[in-house]
Amino acid sequence: MAIPAGSQRENETLLRAAVLFKFGGTSDADIYLGSPPLAAALHRLLQSVVQAATQAGGTKEAEGWRRTYRLAGHAERWNTVAAYAARHPRWDSLGSQERRDWIDVIASPYWLSEEEYGDLIQAAEESNEK
Repeated sequence: MAIPAGSQRENETLLRAAVLFKFGGTSDADIYLGSPPLAAALHRLLQSVVQAATQAGGTKEAEGWRRTYRLAGHAERWNTVAAYAARHPRWDSLGSQERRDWIDVIASPYWLSEEEYGDLIQAAEESNEK
């Protein structure tokens, strides 16, 4: 679903600013890492940006947005997601799908491949052991 308000450039700017804030490492942003409403909003905003680029005929631009928001391409953010995931108060008792859902919240708007979920869960386990 597209976000109707604002121009494409405004939506792109808002997405970038929100991601910088969320993953900025400040205490102000800490609570937002695990915020389902923010995760959903960022996911929708990225979808809107990609959809607008595609509709404008910019398939290369749309693919660029998809590549940019692939978590595997951002080692520092990967580590942030792994460390924060392990902080879930019930991490040890969460099932596989619940862990994936929690990781999706933390990582949003970034996406992971199927294989990367397992790698990230393992990284979270290792982070939890430290």
